Amino acid sequence: MQDLFFETVAFRRIALVAKLMATAECSEDEKDVALAWLGEMTQELGQKLDKHEKKCPLIGGISGSGCGFQ
Repeated sequence: MQDLFFETVAFRRIALVAKLMATAECSEDEKDVALAWLGEMTQELGQKLDKHEKKCPLIGGISGSGCGFQ
């Protein structure tokens, strides 16, 4: 099973940027840039987690190993 350390770090970074953006005095242009960046990071993270879910039989994904419950 893949260790989700890097995905956890990415999620924490996304949360931090969102928190900073919400509390900082940013212009509308800066907020638009930050929101676009958050969207990109979130989409990439979602794709990685979707791949992990499909490979991990413990959470209902499919496994190519042929080792299932019988």
